[in-house]
Amino acid sequence: MRQTFLLMLAVVMLLPDTHTGVVTASVLVTTAPRVASRLQGALLRLRGGEDDDAAEVGQEGKEPKVSDTPEWLKDLEADLRLQKNADGTPLLSKNELKRRLKAAQKERDKQDKQDKAAAGTTSGGNTTATAEDDLDPNQYFEHRCAALQEFTAAGGSLPYSYDVTLSLPAFRAKYDGVLESGQQDKTQKERVAGRIMQKRQQGKLAFYELSGGGMKVQIMAGEAEFASAEEFKKMCDLLRRGDVVGVEGFPGVSQKGELSLFATSLTLLAPCLRMIPKLSLTDPETRYRQRYLDLMINPQVRKTFQLRSRIIQELREYLLDRNFL
Repeated sequence: MRQTFLLMLAVVMLLPDTHTGVVTASVLVTTAPRVASRLQGALLRLRGGEDDDAAEVGQEGKEPKVSDTPEWLKDLEADLRLQKNADGTPLLSKNELKRRLKAAQKERDKQDKQDKAAAGTTSGGNTTATAEDDLDPNQYFEHRCAALQEFTAAGGSLPYSYDVTLSLPAFRAKYDGVLESGQQDKTQKERVAGRIMQKRQQGKLAFYELSGGGMKVQIMAGEAEFASAEEFKKMCDLLRRGDVVGVEGFPGVSQKGELSLFATSLTLLAPCLRMIPKLSLTDPETRYRQRYLDLMINPQVRKTFQLRSRIIQELREYLLDRNFL
């Protein structure tokens, strides 16, 4: 029996046609599976040279894969791999090497973000806001503190008080519907205060959305209305979303029909050092732990608190009128 299998193996190895060898091997599968598996392995080894040549030919037309790893990180990895112990073994293990490379990449990305923010500060305008949006909360806090230190070092200060002529609800009640689109009343001088919720700047014109007392008023600040171009640029570069500011100017209506206050001066009253959400705050844990932020961002929450307070007040007055303690 052993001689028969050896004879069949020799016949298959001498066959030039691969398909015939496979057929013969398939016949052996039905008789002796273990011998057939060895036979197929021998066939594959015999034909392996042809397959390797075909694989090399097939790969010639493919483009070499380009690595995404930056050159500086490759150089750092090579330097770390060159560090050896006294006995010639690598100083760093594979896990430690990966950890150091990852930390270096993270530090490089952090430095790049800071450089972008610094470049945006020097250019001003929307570039600064775009660069600050890429910062994490801690970096934003440090960047904001540095900007305020520069402001105070240049002689700027925060006023102790700021007298207003109208609150934002009173301003809207007084001028809403009085002026037409594109009309301005420069004879009326008003001073209001509120928190900046949105900021947009287009060249020599800046738009601010001022919020206070449950109302919002648009502030239009143009370079031509300020005392100097330097004062306009300084305030536009300094103010951010969340800042409490005082605005002096005259009422008017924009070309799109929005009641606005055309500013002639802006005064920073209380800076906001932390990054606040842009549109809405939906995370339940953040809303419950930071109620001040929830009231600032979501107007409907403020209305709910006001309604609750009125209901409790009415119940107390009802009971007090009837001599309840």
